[in-house]
Amino acid sequence: MEHQELRALVAPALRADLKMHERYVYTVEEPLPFPITAFGGSADTSVSEAWLRGWERHTAGEFRWQMFPGDHFYLHEPGMRTELLRALVRRVGTVQGPAGSKVQDSSH
Repeated sequence: MEHQELRALVAPALRADLKMHERYVYTVEEPLPFPITAFGGSADTSVSEAWLRGWERHTAGEFRWQMFPGDHFYLHEPGMRTELLRALVRRVGTVQGPAGSKVQDSSH
């Protein structure tokens, strides 16, 4: 907040995020028709494993969750970006598409 130029860049996005947060009202709807995978940090004190697993109710498809070593910012720990990308590639390679068609990882 001490740097006026940086503050000018960040403030509009932050205001928009806060406005959206203030106005958001959760509405119960049908689960999504595709799989969901949730990732989190095992030492995160603001997003628990139970909270991540709560995403399961929002899918009619398969649900998976995976915890990585670290806190809420585990992605900034050495090697974690690579680990997350590996997990994403593994997950995308096993996702069932519409009508049960398997989505294949074409990078191999």
